[in-house]
Amino acid sequence: MRFLSKVFAKSPTSRPQINDPVLGPVIFNSNERLWQASVSFDGSYIYIGIKGDEAPSQVLLERAREIAEAAPGFRGRLAEFLKSESIAHFSNIPHQEMYQREISVLELDQLLLLFPDKPNLAFAVLAGGTLGKWSVDMDRNTFLALIGPE
Repeated sequence: MRFLSKVFAKSPTSRPQINDPVLGPVIFNSNERLWQASVSFDGSYIYIGIKGDEAPSQVLLERAREIAEAAPGFRGRLAEFLKSESIAHFSNIPHQEMYQREISVLELDQLLLLFPDKPNLAFAVLAGGTLGKWSVDMDRNTFLALIGPE
């Protein structure tokens, strides 16, 4: 997530932790300049990064709550999307087996909510491959596009 530090550069300062009834502790990460909550997704935890300055954006905080409440089955839906993208966009290209193998091992690492004026837009950051970080653009609960590797 270090690429975000360059995009949203401000001087780091400490901010008080927020205890959210759905997300639990929401803590400001001064290195990434995002508020972060650790949420259980199908048995393991991922971070949800929420843009905000002195406090997390209220509209993005509400969106993070919606995502957390809809977490059951999220990883399965994501895996199905990745499989379909692998077939649709990484067939009949040079090194197709390498890309398809890479995509098959990707796992959800974090979700980013970065635009208060577009709260339905999110990025699912994926890790686990050897080629770098990948991401999936999301609108509401719909996966739109596989992007990567970074």
